[in-house]
Amino acid sequence: MTLLIVTIVVSMGISFLCSLSEACLLSLSMADIAGLSEKKPRSGQLLKQMKEGVQKPIAAILIVNNFSNIIGAAVSGTIFSDLFGSKWIGLFSFVFSLAIIQWAEYLPKTLGVLHNRALAVIIARPLAYIVHILNPLVFMLEQINRPFLRGAKYRSAVDALSEISLLARY
Repeated sequence: MTLLIVTIVVSMGISFLCSLSEACLLSLSMADIAGLSEKKPRSGQLLKQMKEGVQKPIAAILIVNNFSNIIGAAVSGTIFSDLFGSKWIGLFSFVFSLAIIQWAEYLPKTLGVLHNRALAVIIARPLAYIVHILNPLVFMLEQINRPFLRGAKYRSAVDALSEISLLARY
C-alpha cells in the first residue's frame, strides 16, 4: 500500500510542478521578466532566453509531464491491481484521472498564473537544466513538427506592444 501511495504522490507531484512551470512561463510578459532581471539578473536572463524560444521549454515540460502521467498511471494501476484485484481497476483509473486533472493540472496552472513573478525566479534554473538535458528529444520533436509549422511565426514582443496600443485606443 505504501508503494501505491508513493507512486501516486510522486507522479502527481512531478505533474504539479510541470503544470505550475508551464503556466508561470507562458503567463510572464517580457515586462515582467525585465522587472525580475533587476533583482535577479541570472534568473532574468534565463527567463528571457526561454521566453524568446518558448517552444523549447514548453516541449521539455510536456515531455516530463506526459512521462510522469503515463508511467505514474501504468505503475500505480499495476500496483493497485496487485493489491485489490482487477475488479476495481476501472474505478481506480477514473478517480486517478480526476485527481490528476484537479491536483496536477487545474490547480497548479491557476497558481502558476496568479503567482508567476514570484515563481519565475524559483523555476528559472531548474527549468533551464531540464531543457538542456532534454534538448535531444526537443530537437527531435522540432524536426518532426517542422513540416506542419512552415511559414508560422511566433509572436514577438513588438506584436504584443502593438496590441496594447490598439487596446488603449479601443
